[in-house]
Amino acid sequence: EWIAALVRGDRDGHPVPESGPGFTWPPVGLELEARATRGEKSLASQKRLLYLITLLAWFLDKTGWPLGAFDPKRYRQYTALNTDYRKIQDGLRMTVSLSPQQLLELKTYLGKKNNLGMIRFGICEQESAVLTCFVPSITSDAHFHFIDGAGGGYAQAATAIS
Repeated sequence: EWIAALVRGDRDGHPVPESGPGFTWPPVGLELEARATRGEKSLASQKRLLYLITLLAWFLDKTGWPLGAFDPKRYRQYTALNTDYRKIQDGLRMTVSLSPQQLLELKTYLGKKNNLGMIRFGICEQESAVLTCFVPSITSDAHFHFIDGAGGGYAQAATAIS
């Protein structure tokens, strides 16, 4: 409970801004996306298609203009709302955005609880994150996003468990 209160900050420690994540063009990872989605098409033709689609998406995002049932502003807002940044499985796993002061408070608190034998924990500090998306349709609000640290995230933090 204290951890949740500490990371609460502006948006419960949510690492994605309310207005959604940033969008750049050309997108990083386009080659990987092309390889994963090309099916029977050649890699070159799938890359061309993805460049065109992402260029259109970038244009709509920058202008805010809707296209048919797609509203870029609403899509970005729902990306933020639908991003899973806290997981509870055999322990609590979180990817949060903290100020240096909040991070220091968190480390102090966790260190004290660890010294008392109440918990074991690991932390991985990172400057950036990776957003993995499952988007069945860009015109539906039912898209899901999973965030983790770009420098290893949960897996790296697990190696630091004390």
